[in-house]
Amino acid sequence: MNREMIAQQRARKALERATERQKDEDLWSQYAVAVKGFPATILMNGLGQTFALALAGGGETAAGRLAVAADVYRWLSSWKDNPMSLPVHSGDRQAVIEMVKLLTNKATQQDYLILQAESLNFLTLLKTFAAGLSKTSESTEETSGGTNDPLESGARP
Repeated sequence: MNREMIAQQRARKALERATERQKDEDLWSQYAVAVKGFPATILMNGLGQTFALALAGGGETAAGRLAVAADVYRWLSSWKDNPMSLPVHSGDRQAVIEMVKLLTNKATQQDYLILQAESLNFLTLLKTFAAGLSKTSESTEETSGGTNDPLESGARP
């Protein structure tokens, strides 16, 4: 039986979420910045506080932070080894609200630490894919925008 390993599932979901977020050009620049700092915020403040901060908004990357938090929630809700039952939510804000409620009302200390560790594992991949997709979109813009090739600009050798 070909059973997919958890690392493969995590990587597939991270790539799926980053690719999906990249389609929204207005959100993507905020998302790409927010995902870089999200793991450090979790390490400094804890998972619950980080989700609460994403929900509170504020700042230039508020929408990006909310989207990253929602993507983490979506991974945790689909993760088969999750110690808690997380309902599926389609809206970013609702997903983050649900996570804050679960962490503050129902999670044991062990559940909290497991979810935090898995969130950091997922974010490592999400951050990597977002950085790679940002570089890909930047190089695509450079080649499709103005060009430095004298032959394409009409100059003759």
